[in-house]
Amino acid sequence: MSTNSPRLLASSSAPTLPISRNSLNITRTDVLHRFALPALACKADAVPGRINRQYIYPTAPGMYLGQCSELCGANHSFIPTAVEVR
Repeated sequence: MSTNSPRLLASSSAPTLPISRNSLNITRTDVLHRFALPALACKADAVPGRINRQYIYPTAPGMYLGQCSELCGANHSFIPTAVEVR
């Protein structure tokens, strides 16, 4: 991560999506998480052993940042997530 990235929001890798309707398949292997990308109006549960599908509709290119919003263990509430839209 670079030094000019937002604290606790920057991710080391981000998937790149086109500007159109996209679906995200969300799952975890350890504990329950609830990821939120507020600028894309997306908040979805990541449940171990299940796959959740969330549709997002980005309208502008850019980097969209978010976090895990569930207290699911030690330091799990600060897991950053990011999506790059081109």
